[in-house]
Amino acid sequence: RNSKKNSAMESSSYKTNRLKAETQWAFDECAKIKNKDVIDFETTEPKFRMDRHGNVVAFGGNGSITKFDVDHIFPWSRGGLTVRENLEALNSRVNSAVKKDKFLQELSKKDLETGLR
Repeated sequence: RNSKKNSAMESSSYKTNRLKAETQWAFDECAKIKNKDVIDFETTEPKFRMDRHGNVVAFGGNGSITKFDVDHIFPWSRGGLTVRENLEALNSRVNSAVKKDKFLQELSKKDLETGLR
């Protein structure tokens, strides 16, 4: 019984660590796309970036309008894989209210520019 419990805990820990790594990776990818960081001059670290649709996102912006999701470009619900080539940082409001499980080609540029700009 303990081995099942330990296995479940290891699996949960693995998933949490993988999610943290993918979230950091997606945030870093934003810098490559737009190369527009808002710098905190006290620490000289980027605090905000823009997703590839021009919406402001922040690492650790939980509960704020700059929160982002690691989103599947080709929707997972339609068979998209969870691999880095198919993931992007996307403003959470845009993801939950606009994109959902749609393909990017189904949406206009204006639809995707609904986050903080």
